[in-house]
Amino acid sequence: MATNLQLGERFIDVELPNHENKLVKLSDFTQPSLMDCHTGFTDGYPLIVVFYRGFFCPRDREQLSQLVEFQNELAINYGKLVTISVDPPIVQAAFRAGLGAQWSFLCDEKRELLKQINILDSTEGEYAYRAQPYTFI
Repeated sequence: MATNLQLGERFIDVELPNHENKLVKLSDFTQPSLMDCHTGFTDGYPLIVVFYRGFFCPRDREQLSQLVEFQNELAINYGKLVTISVDPPIVQAAFRAGLGAQWSFLCDEKRELLKQINILDSTEGEYAYRAQPYTFI
């Protein structure tokens, strides 16, 4: 199964609860700050969106551990990162803390975004009805 997003297309500006159970929009991460606007930088920030199966997946834990190593470099270069799974916010908060991650973990518990961009793994088995691992920049 492949996503139905096309190269160069804008990503959906979805609003999801984060690891603190507060609703945030993806565009919140890309908007220039007040200081940026004052200095003429109005392009905003690049955003990396990583979809993962869940805290239980060893491959996802490895990938997210490597992103923890990368998070300081990303911040220096004004990049933003969010991860999205179907795990509830309280599970994501614990997973995030255990990893030492500083970025936002977002929850698509209803799987609406996963269905909309066509990356819901609907096969039977261990990873059924979870995100197929995808990264969008």
